[in-house]
Amino acid sequence: MLKVTFDSNVWEKVVRKETPEHEYINNQILLGNIQPYISEIAISLESLQKKKRLEFMKGYSPKFEFEQLDKALDSKIHGRMSISPNLDSHLGLHPRLKESLELAEQLGFKVIPMTNLGTVRSPEIPNKMKVEIEDFWSFAEKLYVCSNFIAEMGCGSFTYFLLKKALYMNSKRQFSEKEFSEAIAEWVDGDMLSAHYAIGNDFFCTEDRGKNAGKNSIMFSTNINKVIERFDIKVCSLNELIRLLTRKDT
Repeated sequence: MLKVTFDSNVWEKVVRKETPEHEYINNQILLGNIQPYISEIAISLESLQKKKRLEFMKGYSPKFEFEQLDKALDSKIHGRMSISPNLDSHLGLHPRLKESLELAEQLGFKVIPMTNLGTVRSPEIPNKMKVEIEDFWSFAEKLYVCSNFIAEMGCGSFTYFLLKKALYMNSKRQFSEKEFSEAIAEWVDGDMLSAHYAIGNDFFCTEDRGKNAGKNSIMFSTNINKVIERFDIKVCSLNELIRLLTRKDT
């Protein structure tokens, strides 16, 4: 069985069987030849409407909780503070995406969890879909190393955190809703690849070749080849995955 991480531009079409090619992959999943995965960060952040991403991130704050512990002998008050995603603030999944996610759950898709501290998650992703990570800290470290490698190339999360810093520092740096929205999309792409590497799946299936973002996209051929070489991951298109499965059948 092949473990395949599907990009958003593939998995939604697979669960809906939009073309004969997508239906073929759907059937391969049902036959047990593919264990399909999708990424929590893609569902959670790409579901934010493009025109609302800047406004949402401006107002978003993680959830802070303080728990007072027993009073110590030294008369000092001891407590514990936790930072977690503010799930209630998520704007909600688009009805079509929610329907696609339900179809994905029925097909047996697994969701690779996010490790980003405090970053908003969608509460509408069923917990039973999420992969149970045996060694979470090892997984998180691998994801971080890959994500950081991508950011150092000027791709992935690089531009998003640059703009976020400018936003909170009241910098004179001007940027549009479109630029901020594209920065989030690129962050998602980088962390999808990183999550795929961290979980150790066989193939990352995408139809994105960075044509729109050009050289600033991690999906641009030169950039993604560096990630492939450094982390020994396999990236394929839908048709390449079909050819691979067809060869296995012969």
